[in-house]
Amino acid sequence: MYFPRFLVGATAVLVIFLMTIYIMTGSIRYSLIWAAVAALVLQAGYFLNVIYLVIRGDAVQRDKMPIANEERPNLLDLFGFFSSDMTI
Repeated sequence: MYFPRFLVGATAVLVIFLMTIYIMTGSIRYSLIWAAVAALVLQAGYFLNVIYLVIRGDAVQRDKMPIANEERPNLLDLFGFFSSDMTI
């Protein structure tokens, strides 16, 4: 998500919300309180969205890993060095 675009959009929404609440109530104090609440909700939504994108991106990268990397033979095991059945 592109942050400057979000910032412009969130500011526009908050200004429109502030004007609407002011027109409905006629009180600048209530308008500012409700605009602050709306700003907190928008910020929480943005934060949760970023967390989701990070988690989803990590899952997508794990799914794209080739299986060949996981099943690559260990050359040292072919010669008997460091085999998994060795006990110390």
